[in-house]
Amino acid sequence: ILRGRQVDAEAAAGAAHSAKYTEEMTQTLNDLLADHLKQGKRAPKDIQEMVSLKLLTAVPALPPGKKWVIDQQTGKISAQ
Repeated sequence: ILRGRQVDAEAAAGAAHSAKYTEEMTQTLNDLLADHLKQGKRAPKDIQEMVSLKLLTAVPALPPGKKWVIDQQTGKISAQ
């Protein structure tokens, strides 16, 4: 039982780390996109286009089952 609790605690710590990384990366991506839009350029259709435009060198990793989405109306990026 103790070992099971340790695993649960480790899993929770990993999830918190993942959530913090995702939150920080979302902010960074939104800052990059805001700078791009301030230059009068249109919002990329997706995160891969940000790589093509050389705003990013690669698509940042996300936890399994998540993907980066750019809302064309708000110009904001989120992990969904």
